[in-house]
Amino acid sequence: AEREAERKARKEGKNKVSEAELEETAKATGMSKYLDEYYHLDFEGMIGDTPTRFKYRETEKLDVGLTPLEILALDDKDLKQVMPISYFGAPY
Repeated sequence: AEREAERKARKEGKNKVSEAELEETAKATGMSKYLDEYYHLDFEGMIGDTPTRFKYRETEKLDVGLTPLEILALDDKDLKQVMPISYFGAPY
């Protein structure tokens, strides 16, 4: 019965641990590094002001003579004739 009440309280958002309590407990138990890792899981990189889950890097511009609209309008067969996916190498 006690566990059910605790589960219900958590579900309703009444029994939350504060940020300060969490950090204090992490320091006391030697888990601070794990807490830091957890906080870094939110995002890996930024594109402008937007956090992203992946690390992006700058690449050389590849111009195959098509506009983005043309790329979206062409079917796969036609795109493969212009730029085969094997050109990009593994893992594609």
